[in-house]
Amino acid sequence: MECDQSLTESVSLAYNSHNREQIKDFIEALRIAYKNGIPDLRIRMSMESEKAAGLLSSVYLALTNDFGPVLELPFGGLGAIIKSSPKGLVFKDQQLHFATISGNALQASELRGTAFYFGLATRSSLWYARCFDDAGAFAEYRNSALRGSVNKDRAHSYCKLFDFVAMKSYNKDEAFSNPECVSKHVEKFIRRRC
Repeated sequence: MECDQSLTESVSLAYNSHNREQIKDFIEALRIAYKNGIPDLRIRMSMESEKAAGLLSSVYLALTNDFGPVLELPFGGLGAIIKSSPKGLVFKDQQLHFATISGNALQASELRGTAFYFGLATRSSLWYARCFDDAGAFAEYRNSALRGSVNKDRAHSYCKLFDFVAMKSYNKDEAFSNPECVSKHVEKFIRRRC
């Protein structure tokens, strides 16, 4: 079956222009549309392009709190808004691009590949997380996100850091390379090396 070209094209356009707000608007509109049609949403996910399916997995997560499709799809969790989650989840590939996480979301979880590109993490999210490869690059971190995290390879490169981010974190290799430190005290936290 052919995927819906208008959704595929719209999602690709928003994704390629790094438009987090437009991605969030798509998710909200689809959440309302599928509120009573969760089985139809699962079927549509299997018929869409990778990015559109990833966006639909975020809608599914918002409606069911089931992380299954987010963890299964290459772009799973595209634009997801996550306030809580089980601990110890593993994200890889292009999962969680443009996602917004807060509260206790993704604590003690693992991010690999390019997971969480252009994401936004606040509050106590990603506490004690393990981040590898290029995970979290170009993301924005606020409050006390990433506290006690272990960050290796090129994780969190070119990110924007505020508040008390990465306090008591352990960093190795090129983690946090080329950051924009908006709060002056953040730099001492990200310079701590294993």
